[in-house]
Amino acid sequence: MKTSHKKYLQNIKSDFPIFSQNSAWKNLVYLDNAATSQKPKQVINSIVDYYSSSNANPHRGVYELSVKSTEVYKSSRQKISKFIDCKPEELIFTKGATDSLNGIAFSLSKNFFLKNQAILITVAEHHSVLVPLQQLAQSLKLKLLVVPVNSQGILDILEYERLLKTNDVRLIAFTHASNVLGTINPVKELVKIARKESPSSLILLDACQSVGHLPVSFKDLSVDFLVFSGHKILGPMGIGALVAKKEILEKLSPFSFGGDMVDTVTINKTTFASIPRKFEAGTPNVQGAVGLASAVDYLQNIGLSNIRKHEAKLVKLTLAEFEDLDFIRILGPTKSTLRNGLISFNVNKVHSHDVAWILDQQNIAIRAGHHCAMPLHHSMNVSSSARASFYVYNDESDVSKLVEGLKKVNKVFS
Repeated sequence: MKTSHKKYLQNIKSDFPIFSQNSAWKNLVYLDNAATSQKPKQVINSIVDYYSSSNANPHRGVYELSVKSTEVYKSSRQKISKFIDCKPEELIFTKGATDSLNGIAFSLSKNFFLKNQAILITVAEHHSVLVPLQQLAQSLKLKLLVVPVNSQGILDILEYERLLKTNDVRLIAFTHASNVLGTINPVKELVKIARKESPSSLILLDACQSVGHLPVSFKDLSVDFLVFSGHKILGPMGIGALVAKKEILEKLSPFSFGGDMVDTVTINKTTFASIPRKFEAGTPNVQGAVGLASAVDYLQNIGLSNIRKHEAKLVKLTLAEFEDLDFIRILGPTKSTLRNGLISFNVNKVHSHDVAWILDQQNIAIRAGHHCAMPLHHSMNVSSSARASFYVYNDESDVSKLVEGLKKVNKVFS
């Protein structure tokens, strides 16, 4: 499939069955892409094709069908690792980013930290980052340091630097792009500061809202860990990745045990397989890897730079429209260049759940609540927010319908 930029802007919805004329959701304005994306027929068909022609348990059989399944799984890993710019052995398939983050926390709990050391995060972290690291800090009696953001949702770089200078930080974790504020953090600058002020620290990047939305290179960003989920980038649910430097993975203990991740086993001792299989216990999610590889193909045919431009255009348009709505409070940067493809906001004196409910009556799907980021909302002095998040199949008409829908919300509650 060769998709031109023009086609992707105008006709791409035809690739997504949920928007088809035969679907009950044909007129759906879907603006909850930060939670999960819809799936193109190319991804759906790739999964059906795998189960129809290649289904077998990989790695364990010498018969031809098992060998074919093994090759499909291997080629999917190669394609996805190239997409994220890492070595194939540096990409561990997981159930998703949450699974990846819990795995990192478990592995690092084994003889990595010393007494009185610290973990540094930001107040903008998703619960999937915060909670595992919070629990890790509590169990090992470590300090949990938190970098604030300002009223515009921009990370306090000076405080970040100060905390690194004045504490024995061993692990640093931050999001590439906030799932609430939309803020795109300056990863290279943060890494440079960390390498100078805390050279023994490992750096973990939550890339769930950046991978598949803008060009992301694990090698170029120079972090130690990177996590993302497949279902947010047109792939199936239940598949994601933990990407980590080879030398780190070779030293870490596995976080899941069982079949297929071992080399030799006796009653008293087990030796583990080489990476990446060392971290992938049990029967692998081959169909998930196949679907994610197909999603990668789809995104690359469009072009990540084109996707970034498209989302930025829609965000800029939405922010401009919101300026004329005096009942809207925007969370995060007001400059579209500082944002990824989402906007969280509140309607004056209206709970976000009521906003979402009235929009739903107009077939507009947005998110409402705390978006798994309660501490961030508290820091912004709000209990919840509404969120509109864009992706490749959204267009300017979706923005117009959102704006008209919000005018109706305001009218109902006036």
